[in-house]
Amino acid sequence: MLDHEIRARGVGGSEVAAILGLDSRRDAFSVWLDKKGLSEREPPTPLMHLGKLMEKAIAEYYSIASGRPIEWIDETRVHPDRPWHIYTVDALCTNELRGVDAKLVLGAYHEWGDDPDAVPVRVNLQARWYMAALEYPYWDIMAVVGASPRIYTIRRDLEIEDAVLRAVENFYTRHLLTNEPPAPGPSPATTRYLKERFRDHSALVRTASPAEAELLEQYAQARQEFSEVEKAKQTLTNQLCLAIAGDAGVRTDDCTLTWKQIKDSEGVDWPKLATKLMEGFTDERRGELMDAHAFTKFGYRRIHFTDRRKD
Repeated sequence: MLDHEIRARGVGGSEVAAILGLDSRRDAFSVWLDKKGLSEREPPTPLMHLGKLMEKAIAEYYSIASGRPIEWIDETRVHPDRPWHIYTVDALCTNELRGVDAKLVLGAYHEWGDDPDAVPVRVNLQARWYMAALEYPYWDIMAVVGASPRIYTIRRDLEIEDAVLRAVENFYTRHLLTNEPPAPGPSPATTRYLKERFRDHSALVRTASPAEAELLEQYAQARQEFSEVEKAKQTLTNQLCLAIAGDAGVRTDDCTLTWKQIKDSEGVDWPKLATKLMEGFTDERRGELMDAHAFTKFGYRRIHFTDRRKD
């Protein structure tokens, strides 16, 4: 089982991709927030619970499918020479130096390919983290992708391993041993923290520092590029809709695009219904009901950007 107290003192395998900027779900800043206790750990979803419960069974299936006997581990450990190198392996083969990671994949099936090592980058790096910890030459990923069990094999690469270890050690030394945060990335956890942490503000709009001016320039360029991409996407969307016309969609061997009618739905106009129901009430009674059901909708900070070079 995961030991969160031990993991708080270092970096675990599932966090490596985020630290390297290669995890679409997390970034280095959100990992730092978690290690510093500045963000609330989200409760596991039902699917996460199911995945955890299925791990041992999946590992046992791996043993049957591969013919390799295994030992179930599921224990958080610390590397003897690298105190920041934390690892929680699922299982180890008992007759060779080979580890096993069990995965129940219930979505994003496109991330899992048919090649022997075609797994998501975050899973690949997690396996490399474990191989570095135990000095194992192979790590197998036993993944149940939908209804399809697959075994992927990651081979140890010392060059990649050295680069990963150096990057993570730098993160540990520079950010975890200090209170200096890494640069924020795009993760939802980072966005949520910044909105909650800096909810209030003064009226001052100050002159940007040189570093902030550079960020503003990059932001302006990113907005322009995004606008151009959005226009190109909408143009292609309209052209495809015209081509599809009365059909449901088009497809090739590689992709499918459909243009279908969304089902009709029915709803209730609650404000109008409430007004109608209160027609026979006195002003005093209306006021009592409105007071009883009133609530505050809190404001929030939003970005407003002006590029005066376009005026």
